[in-house]
Parts: sequence; structure tokens; C-alpha cells
Amino acid sequence: AIHACAFNLLSSLLGMLLEFLPSQEKKQQAVNLPDESGQTPLMIAAAQLDHHGGLRYQTCELLLALGADKSIVDPSGHTALGKFREGQRTIRDMPGTLGLARPDPDHRFDSVKAMEALLKPLLGPTEADDALLQEDDDDESSDDSMMDYDGGSDNED
Repeated sequence: AIHACAFNLLSSLLGMLLEFLPSQEKKQQAVNLPDESGQTPLMIAAAQLDHHGGLRYQTCELLLALGADKSIVDPSGHTALGKFREGQRTIRDMPGTLGLARPDPDHRFDSVKAMEALLKPLLGPTEADDALLQEDDDDESSDDSMMDYDGGSDNED
């Protein structure tokens, strides 16, 4: 139920559900319990697309206040920060996949910066988390090179 609340960004229901646990220690254990794929509620909430503005931040903030550990690493080597970055990539890539204009890179910059700061593990991002930023840089440079492609330079015999 806690993972489902995190997935749906239902912070008020999440808070109410955790009130049934008798101690802060039990709450902390519950918010750090990974699901069958190794995802904690914080990772799940961080990865969600937030169509209502602020719900993802509010849910992650509540989970952290309840003792969620932002340094937990999933089987792919990502923390909640990495899951957030994966979600941001989805938002960025979705319009391009559908043939629509890509969003302005400065769009919602402050909210992205705030989420990055909220989710950054005390010891910093993992290599897998940072690799997502590197892949984004590589994608942008390959997008630029595709625009310069003349169609015949690879097949010169």
C-alpha cells in the first residue's frame, strides 16, 4: 500500500497510512522497504511524472521526513536521484518520440533543481546516477550531429 501511494503521489493518504504504525522506527522501516524489483517508495515517487505540479516533491519530502533513506541503491545502481533523472529523461524524450517539438530545456528548471537538491544522497550520486547526466549530454550532441548529416558521407567507395 505504501508503494502504491508513492506511485500515485498520494502524500496525504501515505501519511494517514503510516499513522497506523506504532513507532518512528516502524515507519522508517516501512518507507525504506524495497519492492520485488528493488524500488523503495522514495524511488517510486521520484520517478513519477508530476502533472499537477508539486505532488512529486511533496510526496518525496514527506517520505524523507518519515525517515526514507535517499542513499539506498536499487539493483541497477540508481538512488532515488537517479530514478528522478530517468523520469526527467522520459519527459524530455516523449515529445521527440511522438514527432513533436522538444520542450524548452529551461522549462521548470527551478523545480528540477529543487528535486535534485532534495534527493541528492549525503555521499553524492552513484556512478549510475551520474551516468544518466552523461548520457543526456551524449544524446544532445548526437542530436546536433544528426542535423548536420548529409546522407552520403558514410558510403564513400
